[in-house]
Amino acid sequence: MKASENPFRSAEIAKLRYRISTADRKVILDALRSGSGSFAIVGPEGTGKTTLLEELHARIDAEAHPAEWHRLCESSSRPERAAVVTRLCRTAHTGRIHFLDGGEVLGPIDWLRLRLAARRGLRLVATLHRNRGFKVLHETRPDWSVARSLLNELASDDELVAIARNAFEQYRGNVREVFRACYWACARR
Repeated sequence: MKASENPFRSAEIAKLRYRISTADRKVILDALRSGSGSFAIVGPEGTGKTTLLEELHARIDAEAHPAEWHRLCESSSRPERAAVVTRLCRTAHTGRIHFLDGGEVLGPIDWLRLRLAARRGLRLVATLHRNRGFKVLHETRPDWSVARSLLNELASDDELVAIARNAFEQYRGNVREVFRACYWACARR
């Protein structure tokens, strides 16, 4: 199968949205619109934290609330990490909502600075594997029924379901790894 025809190619994966009830989405958005507070979206790797954060950022940005996006990862250099923390701390009083993906790569001193900035008005929503002292806005969890539903949106046959289920178990619910396993299974066809 050509990569451009693979139902698990990155362009197709990017179209999938986080599964959340309308009521839960409303609670989260109301908390962000309230004008104060810093929050965390917590959960294991590959359970939808980034996808949910992207959706929240797009919604808040579309409503003309001042919002800013920041992304860090394991390969972010120490100066890059420090620059993000400094930017967040310097803009604590502006009322701008900051969306930080990859907050788990920051160290304890960085989180101390951010908690102090939150006391001065920093509005932050960060994705984390575990909470770092902010109110938990939402917790993501591995869920096979959700993974199966996402799988069905892209392709569904018994062989892929078995491969996906095996990857889900092997990688402790990391849906990115489930999609990767399905991608390679389709590529070999």
